[in-house]
Amino acid sequence: RLDFVRDVIASLPEEVAQDIHMLHIGSEVELSDEQLVTALQHAEALLFPSISEGFGYPPAEAMAAGCPVIAANLPAHNEVIPERCLLPATDVMAWVDEVVKVHAAWKRAGGVPRNPDDSLIEHVSASLSPEAQGEALSRAYEKASD
Repeated sequence: RLDFVRDVIASLPEEVAQDIHMLHIGSEVELSDEQLVTALQHAEALLFPSISEGFGYPPAEAMAAGCPVIAANLPAHNEVIPERCLLPATDVMAWVDEVVKVHAAWKRAGGVPRNPDDSLIEHVSASLSPEAQGEALSRAYEKASD
């Protein structure tokens, strides 16, 4: 989905696009945990347009570091990622609009590194706690037995 991100960046207003420096952290780039947290605290946002089902650890890590997350609205994502961070997976203009908003907030804040967002950490922790996972598994079993 790197092509999707490139389409979003190409569709940004020029004054926003010229400020964007995309860093693709994946299997080709290895960072220590400390380097990753630092990168996320200095990032304007994490774009996570994944359309494959599966849990997304990058958004959870970004939220824990205080980095805004923009992610595709999929069942696997909306279990952990707050609704306000979710966008239609294929709507380039919705992503453009959100990147513009995040960029404006970043500029207003002076582009300073962020601190972890306690409310997002609590949200992710509540979603991933053993208790929450047990409750989700119990609901799945109940649903399957109906």
